[in-house]
Amino acid sequence: MRKEITFVFLLVVFFVSMMPNLTLVASANGTEIAVINPETGDSDFIFYTNTTAVGTHFNATVWAHDVTNLFAYQVYLCVDDSLLNVTNAWFPTWDPNWVFNGKTTIRPAPAFYDFNVNGKIECVKIGDTIFGGDPFTGTGLLATIEFEIISAPIEGNVSCNLDIDNADTYLLDYDLDEISTTKTNGYYEYVGPTPPPIPTAIVYVEPPKTVDPALIPCNNFEANVTIANATDVYSFEFKLSYDPTILNIVNATLGDFFPLTVVPQITINNTEGYLNFSAALSPPDLSVSGNGSLGNITFHVEGSGGSDLILYDVGVYDESSDPLPFATENGFFA
Repeated sequence: MRKEITFVFLLVVFFVSMMPNLTLVASANGTEIAVINPETGDSDFIFYTNTTAVGTHFNATVWAHDVTNLFAYQVYLCVDDSLLNVTNAWFPTWDPNWVFNGKTTIRPAPAFYDFNVNGKIECVKIGDTIFGGDPFTGTGLLATIEFEIISAPIEGNVSCNLDIDNADTYLLDYDLDEISTTKTNGYYEYVGPTPPPIPTAIVYVEPPKTVDPALIPCNNFEANVTIANATDVYSFEFKLSYDPTILNIVNATLGDFFPLTVVPQITINNTEGYLNFSAALSPPDLSVSGNGSLGNITFHVEGSGGSDLILYDVGVYDESSDPLPFATENGFFA
């Protein structure tokens, strides 16, 4: 089917008719127009904010692969103009890989389009046609296009295609019929900084180890159940187990993480050896973040030996009663 040329000169039709003894070859299957990164040889253009600044310019090359009887071509490439600005485009006439290298051609200047009228060029149209000489068969370079990076992601990635997959990108043969071709876009991505990991809250016994030869039976000592790296805590609960033949709990009170106006729910069972402790804020209280003691505990030494202080059934919740992530660390007494 004959292609309506939108960019290259129709004047070439006259000169084609004047060329004697020109042999036409049917186009081969597998012809492709592709946007290629000249640095890597593939279609990806990946940049990183820790190594690439806004304002950086880079080039893309557009190639025709396995084309037969190429007489004229046009590339129409568009990008997301919130991410990239098209700053230049040219025919690589000096490059021996250029499809029309050494031939006389008619090539108007590239045309640039700012459809959003924001001062950022989002599309470019560039094309050429043979004025004298045989059509091109093989793989060769069509154009080079320059871009400017104009915005950076705050975090994560932003991306767009270097888009040539449209009706205004085409290859034409000697009869100015369109050559069937696959159109492979380039892919641009700007990789932003990785957000810092959200610290996981830790609920732990403080001190982690209480080893003191002076703590013989009938002496008391203090320990805390503490939270660190907490975010938006509105309520919590925990149980703490111990060996009741070694330790008893004399008293447990609210720590300094929540306001002292909060009344905790506390159950001490020195027969089975556990403490059940919970507390919750209530309106108009605001969620609490940071570090602090959840509960202060006074132990009484009942006998000689050692006892693990094991946290279990621990829960930390936000204002909607949704669970928050945390880890636990147990304690030990000897």
